[in-house]
Amino acid sequence: MFTNVKSLIFRANFGLTLILCLLISAEFFPILCQSKKIAIIPNTTIGGKFDRRHLELITSLLSTEADSNVAIIIGELNKENFYEGLAQIQPALENLKIPFKMIDGFPNEISETDEEFVLVNNDRMILGINSKVRNFPDNGFIKAETLNSISEETDFTKIKNVFIISNQSLNRIQNITYLFDLLKDKTVVWIHYLDKKFSMQVNHINNVIEISLPSTFTNESLGYYVLEEKSDSLFLINKNLINISKDFQLALALKDIKPINISNDIFTIDTSLNKVFEKDYKSSSKTLSIASNNRVYTLLNNGLLYLNDIKGNKIFITELIGRIDNNPILYKDLLLISTVEGDLYSINSNNGEILQVVGIGESITSNLSVIELESAKTKIIGVVLGTSEGNIFCYDAFTFELLWEKNISKSPIVSKPLIEKDKIIFLNSNSSLYCVNSKSGSLIWKYESSDKQNFSPKDFPVSDGKNIFSLTSDGNLIAVDLMLGKRAWSTNTKGVLNQFYISSDKQKLFLIDDKGLMTIYIAKNGKEIDKIDFKKSELFSCIIVENLENTLVGFSDGSLYTFDSKFFSRELISPTEIPITSINVINNYEFIVKDINGKITFYKIN
Repeated sequence: MFTNVKSLIFRANFGLTLILCLLISAEFFPILCQSKKIAIIPNTTIGGKFDRRHLELITSLLSTEADSNVAIIIGELNKENFYEGLAQIQPALENLKIPFKMIDGFPNEISETDEEFVLVNNDRMILGINSKVRNFPDNGFIKAETLNSISEETDFTKIKNVFIISNQSLNRIQNITYLFDLLKDKTVVWIHYLDKKFSMQVNHINNVIEISLPSTFTNESLGYYVLEEKSDSLFLINKNLINISKDFQLALALKDIKPINISNDIFTIDTSLNKVFEKDYKSSSKTLSIASNNRVYTLLNNGLLYLNDIKGNKIFITELIGRIDNNPILYKDLLLISTVEGDLYSINSNNGEILQVVGIGESITSNLSVIELESAKTKIIGVVLGTSEGNIFCYDAFTFELLWEKNISKSPIVSKPLIEKDKIIFLNSNSSLYCVNSKSGSLIWKYESSDKQNFSPKDFPVSDGKNIFSLTSDGNLIAVDLMLGKRAWSTNTKGVLNQFYISSDKQKLFLIDDKGLMTIYIAKNGKEIDKIDFKKSELFSCIIVENLENTLVGFSDGSLYTFDSKFFSRELISPTEIPITSINVINNYEFIVKDINGKITFYKIN
């Protein structure tokens, strides 16, 4: 959906893509366009720095392109100049005399808001897709909501040519086959920004024309590209604004562009597995599901909460207001859920009734933890969380009375609070550890790391009761003494994914790199035990769950493996291109897998 720049709440995705449309109305989707010209600015910075004067010059000249139906600006703001750049971009665009629209850009996180765009003009469709994965800018993934919008809102019988504007190259999009399946029998041109020279190539696997556009913002000149359909041909022109020159980059006859070719790869399931049931909610869900008492709770990022029994029968649906990025937590009959916007919900886990809501007043960036706080006379169940402002809170889980609040960090708290007896350990976005008293929140010790920031939620720190295990910002696995806050040992694990797992007996640590190489360490001293090579490439997440003597491992490419106590592995499900985000063991022979698109599948081991 389109988002007006004047009302947009900007998020720290370190970039943006602006769509400036000569449109009569912005209320309908898809939007009908009347001409066949697209003006494109691949980048708005020079040497990573943004200059408002350059954008003002460009926007004033774009307003004169009266015969262009859409102008697209891909802005590559880096982390250091993000907020400063946004503060200058917004007023510069408000001076435009034409309507304009806006979507997020670089990088995005899987499962955020639907801000891609679709423009339709008779037999032509223009798609704007932001596919970058947060903290993994080289990885791409198209959200379920984007595919749903394209599928449900477009009459494909009338579409012949499709132009896709993206912030990534074609081969970086992991689930590209799902998009191309919607576009079969169409001619497809893929356009993206690349900070090198201009290039055009035909992908011989799928017949897509891929065009890489370098920046038109340099110290010597400013410019933009115009993509035009004219006389059954396609032209790409580079317009230089300093000397008013035109440079023809490309000329193609549309009849020479072949329709897209779709591969028919089908994932396989091991014969030892039997699929009992499947529920596909077709909406982003990166949170962990909860399995308890033969029931499964599934939470979508749009705020919908589903409860099913293990036969797949629906028990209830509850809708929460806000975006859900953090994992829910169940305590007896009480389900606790937090929103990114800063609301904490308590829900009756039996019927889905919302019991209470409290507003924190700032974004909740950590998962939730439940703790028992005992005094001489009473026992209170507390719920603990961390925020974007580096604050930590403890509320009574049943009354939502604030028990204590402390500020411990200048950076966001990004981990699930780790409860160890009368201590709580927090991790912030620069990988520093903070240990506080569970009854008061008072700081006991802190273990500081570097200033390098990583805002993605963490499934660590973890503990064996003696040491706290975590990853530093430079990729080292460390053990910190729980009582003293001093480093006990460390080992170089650079290149591993920013997550790991501790075995149920607290004696082994499992880490995996982006190539699928798992290394197992002794928790006591950090010595390497063994390795398992799953032979992957460009992974960005994994999930590990123990089941009897076997351990299940789900990957971001959608594959599922098992390995035994001797570290012998076997593939159970081949890659589906859809990341696995949750695995729940029901019993020794049954488990449930959930993917990022909100599909849950119940498997039984024969």
